Amino acid sequence: MPNVIFSYLYRDASNNKNGGGVIFTNPTGLDLESIHGRLSAVLDEREFFVPHQVRVPPVYHYLTGYGYAEDDDHSYHEFTGVTFTDEDPTDEYTRTIIEFLFEIEREARRGWQEFDDLMRLGISYAEATRLVALGPEHPEYEQALSMAVLKS
Repeated sequence: MPNVIFSYLYRDASNNKNGGGVIFTNPTGLDLESIHGRLSAVLDEREFFVPHQVRVPPVYHYLTGYGYAEDDDHSYHEFTGVTFTDEDPTDEYTRTIIEFLFEIEREARRGWQEFDDLMRLGISYAEATRLVALGPEHPEYEQALSMAVLKS
């Protein structure tokens, strides 16, 4: 069975773009139309999601060295498609495409969370975006969150 590339991009308010993708195994041979349909059904406006909620690497434009622009930057990434590939899986959590679909469906039911949770704890917008880019498993993220909770 060919693997599946989940492709997405980040587009800031100035239309600067940076793309990414994660390759998942597809042991059940799920077809692309079914995968696309399930994704579109749960994404905000059929295309938007927050990467840290579904454990895919964020591809914020400012991570490419262009600097951070608070007025332009936001949490949402755009789903751009799924395709088959013979390339090896790249998902660091070794999920299958089915497992990823279950995860993204669960997170959509929870609601897509921007940086609001971190900011409610007194973490600045700039720091929240930096921490989200690191990911919740990163020690700096955990430390900053613990410190903010203690202060609140």
